[in-house]
Amino acid sequence: MEKYNEFIIDTDIGNDCDDAGALAILNNLMDKYNIKVLGIGSSSSLKEGAYCTNIINEYYNHKIETGYYDKKGFYDHYDHKIYSEIVSNEFPHKNDVKTYEQVLKEAFLKATDKITLVILGPMHAFMDFLMKDDNLKLVNEKTKHVYIMGGKFCSYPVYYEGKEVTKEWNITEYIKGAKYVVNNLKVPTTFVPFETGLILTGTNLKANSPVKRSYEVFSGKERFSWDPITMYYAITKDNVNFVETNKGDVTILDDGTS
Repeated sequence: MEKYNEFIIDTDIGNDCDDAGALAILNNLMDKYNIKVLGIGSSSSLKEGAYCTNIINEYYNHKIETGYYDKKGFYDHYDHKIYSEIVSNEFPHKNDVKTYEQVLKEAFLKATDKITLVILGPMHAFMDFLMKDDNLKLVNEKTKHVYIMGGKFCSYPVYYEGKEVTKEWNITEYIKGAKYVVNNLKVPTTFVPFETGLILTGTNLKANSPVKRSYEVFSGKERFSWDPITMYYAITKDNVNFVETNKGDVTILDDGTS
């Protein structure tokens, strides 16, 4: 039997279109890198986040178990349009999604080898999962590497929309979760920080695709690439275009500073 590189994904799809871009990267590279995705947890309180994830995966002819976060108040209250709702209304999909907890638990239990975990959003749902039953022990035992889109680590000034960035949104959006994950996961972890993602992508997407529609609804233009780069690097380990810093310890302060 062919041996796969097994992945589990956490995405906060719906409030920023770069998650849709990350799923496009994943689906395009799965066959080339012999990847099997055991499950995707959407950390949005909207079921439409899971629906949109399924729609994108099925557009690329991949069926992957996806679950939504079944607690209210997470990425269901933004002033701008939440594109996962629009995409879910415009593209056919099934309505039978599980919960985030169910999908991740089943995914870790069925892993045949140590998996790669990719976290693209704030870590409220993942923290809840780790704190239940023996899940922390399970994740530590069955994970070989974690890739987190999060943090701002560089010493030089970084600007976004005219303001200097000193902290990263995925961390500050749920500091408690970020601190818990960093302090309790005993797995080698690579952070892809804010400053790495300041590359614009999203043009030349195929017409009538759910990925293009996600970008259209969110902003109607290209977008910075925090999540696509995290996904791309987790899969390819590209050492030509990217260089890792020396290994060290990451600390999340009470104000969200990394």
